Amino acid sequence: MSWHVSARRVNKKADAEKAKPQLYEPPEKFVRLMHATFHLVGEAMGWPTRNVRGWLALMTGHYDSVVWPPGHHMEAMVPHSMAHMHRAELEAFWEDACDVIRKDVLPHIHPIQAQEIRRRINDVRQNY
Repeated sequence: MSWHVSARRVNKKADAEKAKPQLYEPPEKFVRLMHATFHLVGEAMGWPTRNVRGWLALMTGHYDSVVWPPGHHMEAMVPHSMAHMHRAELEAFWEDACDVIRKDVLPHIHPIQAQEIRRRINDVRQNY
């Protein structure tokens, strides 16, 4: 009898897992190439990759403005996490980030690094 109860619990749990909404998982190659590009940008700028992603999120408007504590004028910008973006959001972020990279990064870095980043941007575009 206890085996049947356990099996029912397992089946209910499995059914509950199936019912959960699934987050979008972008194509793995696209994400790898995008992160590799952000890493190259970070190397060229002398910044950690995570700072590049956060800066690009702020520069492209992919952030939330929060005020805390209530009633005070302490506003902070919180970059959106790429991990929580759906496909359309991720692609829009990527396109916006490419514009910022072309305009605000490439003119200020070594030409060889700029050429490699341009190549990577084109590689990523071909993989989504």
